[in-house]
Amino acid sequence: MDVAYDANGTLYVADSTNDRIQRFVNGSTTGTSLSGLTINNPTAVFMTNNGILYIIDSLNYRVLRWNNGVATIVAGGHGIGSTLDKMSTSNGLYIDTNLNIYISDTANNRVTFWTAGNTTIGRLMAGGNSAGSGAHQLNSPWGIYVDANGTLYIVDSSNHRVQKWLPGKYLYRLSSF
Repeated sequence: MDVAYDANGTLYVADSTNDRIQRFVNGSTTGTSLSGLTINNPTAVFMTNNGILYIIDSLNYRVLRWNNGVATIVAGGHGIGSTLDKMSTSNGLYIDTNLNIYISDTANNRVTFWTAGNTTIGRLMAGGNSAGSGAHQLNSPWGIYVDANGTLYIVDSSNHRVQKWLPGKYLYRLSSF
């Protein structure tokens, strides 16, 4: 389950258990499901500054862009797997200002990067296909964030740490939890 807000204060909730995205207009306690979506276990949502919602459709192994009632596949959608054109269960999502997509592919123990407009194949940003606790390894990465310099922060959940990766290389463990 995840949440995102738009500029008007409308809350969007990834309701994984019920296979839907709920929208709560600012001040409302009653949500409505977004139309135009057929999803299976949505695990993360991200709202861009221009009001476009991105959704990890986890068990369909893809990321969707939802804009004005229309859903479009923007990453994945090629089935489950560990090659860079596929995803497995994913739980974290970040969209940068150029609309590039970062995905924490939890079950593949990696973070991938999909260039805006390229739905064919992602690029490995961190981790790999096997779990580990070494400096260059991840074990069930979850939340991710990318700062203005392109530094990637990863919640490495099963290693109980937060990892910081500079563009193109690992930097250091920020903290343990």
